[in-house]
Amino acid sequence: MEAEGWIKDVFDWVQQNPNWTGLIIFGFSFLESLLLVGIIFPGAAFLVSLGALIGLGVLDFYSAWFWASFGGFSGDGISYWIGHHYRERLLTMWPINRFPHLIDNGQRFFKKYGGVSIVIGRFVGPVRPVIPAIAGIMGMSIKRYILISIFASILWAPLCLLPGILFGSAIESMAKVAVKLAGLTLVLAALIWLIFWLIQFIYKLFVPRAYR
Repeated sequence: MEAEGWIKDVFDWVQQNPNWTGLIIFGFSFLESLLLVGIIFPGAAFLVSLGALIGLGVLDFYSAWFWASFGGFSGDGISYWIGHHYRERLLTMWPINRFPHLIDNGQRFFKKYGGVSIVIGRFVGPVRPVIPAIAGIMGMSIKRYILISIFASILWAPLCLLPGILFGSAIESMAKVAVKLAGLTLVLAALIWLIFWLIQFIYKLFVPRAYR
């Protein structure tokens, strides 16, 4: 419940401060992708919520896509650099050594899929925060990593935003339908009142004559 309330507060702040939205999107995407931080940080949930503002037309989709991709790529890049710099020593350092099961899963995942694991890992929560670091530890070349990571980040960002965009669009459509239904209801109410008035008028006009 606390996380949901916190996300709602950020959501409201974004609506009130649209000029800062790009940096906020970058920050959340960056932290979501950073080594181990992404395990506890609800960056993806924020991006989904933010997508609703895009669906409602409050925010621009392409700028949100850019900042989310850039943040994801930067967070992964820092994680890769840490793994590339420390190599096997990283596995014995705190706090990495507190998550042996997660690291083992990440290593198996990388050995099984190779460079493609960076793309797949972008969409698999349990290994997303460690795969770039594992790639650095396992000696993946910087050039190859950058090319794959750019592609993965560009693909990941809109798919994170998409559920919120669809939800926001649905709300907007429902609102438009609601306005049309309200207008139709008023028209029907007016027609019913007019018909009722005509019936009363005809009754008062013709019934006495019919009796006579």
